[in-house]
Amino acid sequence: MTNPGPAARVVIPNHLKGFAAGLGAPGLSWIQQLPGLVEGCASRWSLTVGPAFPGPSISFVAPALDANSSAVVLKIGFPDHETAHEAEALRLLDGDGAVRLVAADPDHNALLLERLTPGEPLSAVADEEQANVTATGLLRRFWRQIPVGHPFDLAADRAAEWAETVVPTAGRASAEVPAGHVAVRAPTIGTFYRAASPGAQPYVEIGDRVGPDDTVCMFEVMKLFSSLKAGVAGAVAAILVANESLVDQDQPLILIKPD
Repeated sequence: MTNPGPAARVVIPNHLKGFAAGLGAPGLSWIQQLPGLVEGCASRWSLTVGPAFPGPSISFVAPALDANSSAVVLKIGFPDHETAHEAEALRLLDGDGAVRLVAADPDHNALLLERLTPGEPLSAVADEEQANVTATGLLRRFWRQIPVGHPFDLAADRAAEWAETVVPTAGRASAEVPAGHVAVRAPTIGTFYRAASPGAQPYVEIGDRVGPDDTVCMFEVMKLFSSLKAGVAGAVAAILVANESLVDQDQPLILIKPD
């Protein structure tokens, strides 16, 4: 991996702008502040920051060199409950199964991390069973005896929340699609959005004509947003899910009557 050269200005990746837009006013405010946050971290930690890594990511993540020319990574995330205690978790893991924390600025949700050269993503492993074995083995390495007074969410509490929100959606994926129609389906468990951002025009309305590559909705999984395409040419016959609804994997979201 090449080392970063001096950056004349901070360039925010388009995928991160799209993520921020999906969060509404708080996200747009954060993205406007982000160049200043990057520059502030560079000054505070004596960094030379390079261009951000390509997405997808819900944080600004870029290679950098510190004052000793050591290769590090600067990560600045949108401040929410899911990232609030990332620094504490990395300190607890201490480099075992995760990157090592070099420094943290909790007031700006910024982390300075050791730089690791990426290997092959598990999604690229042809043997799915082997990929699952590798992933679960890594998860077992994450188990720790947490200290008294820790700030972390407990898995038991999260599971109770999921039981109230995810379990009621079970079975929706098996809903029948009327003959002569094609369903745009949820790729996994996530949240369905009819528009790119709050207050924006929905991508489609019933009766609209669409082409195979036309975006008909947005889909969000753990703050990662993706657009879902129509897949066929035709007319939108039904929108089956309310905006911002949690949906099940393979659940029909929109029905299209092909030409």
